Amino acid sequence: MSEKTLRKYITKGLKPFGHLSQIESHATSVGFPDTNFCFDGIEGNIELKYWSPKKGYVLRKNQIAWIRDRIKAKGRVFLLFLREQDGKHYFLIEMDAMSLAAVSKTSKAAEWEAQSCVQWDGRIDFEELEEFLIDE
Repeated sequence: MSEKTLRKYITKGLKPFGHLSQIESHATSVGFPDTNFCFDGIEGNIELKYWSPKKGYVLRKNQIAWIRDRIKAKGRVFLLFLREQDGKHYFLIEMDAMSLAAVSKTSKAAEWEAQSCVQWDGRIDFEELEEFLIDE
């Protein structure tokens, strides 16, 4: 799987719950997350990441800045990431200042995964994911 395939999987799984927009252009807004959602009047953003054995998980500086500014404005930002090692393992972090500080300092899988509020093995339970996304 790749980040592109992960994006398609997320889009297909969440589409029944509301409106999704995939942001694929860096020209639109530097650092803007991959996916914007609106379910039951609740809007937020999801940055997707795919684990690479060589690179680990990586947030670019412009992504860190965008997420930090959105958190300061009380916006909702999530990281949804996948590690394919001994099966598929999906993780979700609802970003806040502490989790952003933790993941922006490292690319190590264990440290990112320790920040997650939920994990799915094999496949994502999209009803559970939607509940996390709209729970205020």
